[in-house]
Amino acid sequence: MGFDRGPIVLEGGRATPRDLEQIAIALSAVGRIKALAGGIAPLAAADSRLDPCRETAETIGRALRDDAPTNLNKSGFFRPGFSAELDGVIATSAHAREWVAELEPRERERTGIPSLKVGFNKVFGYYLEVTHANTKLVPSDYIRKQTLTNAERYITPDLKEYETLILNAEERILQIERRLFAELSQYVAGYGDRLLGTAAALAELDVAAALAEAAALNDYVRPV
Repeated sequence: MGFDRGPIVLEGGRATPRDLEQIAIALSAVGRIKALAGGIAPLAAADSRLDPCRETAETIGRALRDDAPTNLNKSGFFRPGFSAELDGVIATSAHAREWVAELEPRERERTGIPSLKVGFNKVFGYYLEVTHANTKLVPSDYIRKQTLTNAERYITPDLKEYETLILNAEERILQIERRLFAELSQYVAGYGDRLLGTAAALAELDVAAALAEAAALNDYVRPV
């Protein structure tokens, strides 16, 4: 996914996914505001400076999921289809997780050990657990990893391979999403002048609307 960047005018570098989502939400309302303010002569100057920046709002909307997070600590804030690279890594991770999820019934059938279990911990990763009563049924490709009071834990080359795919994918996905977000932020910054102009016009309209509401509620009149 590439970005057609304009000149970079904002370089704070502190944006979060939620920040960009809020920009897109605000821009989506600009068209309706222009329709309301366009016919009111005193508001014409502010109205003329309102820029919906549709390409910016659309790009953010295509990129980020709804309810975007306020930080970049966890992955999952980009929409499927935005990045072929990201989608590919996610698909690989999903396939590996599916393989592990199906391992327990598959190995129970293959080994004839009905109590065989597949587990995971942060020290050993994924493992196959077999009670001592069934150790004679353990296949030759099982590698003993840990001895417990009532069971033995094993790994296999295939299991470690898929474990590596899963664990590496999680880190890789977050790296890709952070890089994509940096590019998206830079892209949005390229429209900084237009966004700031729209923000200033919205601020003027906000003041005018607040004063109009106060006048209506309090029966204010304009002195002659």
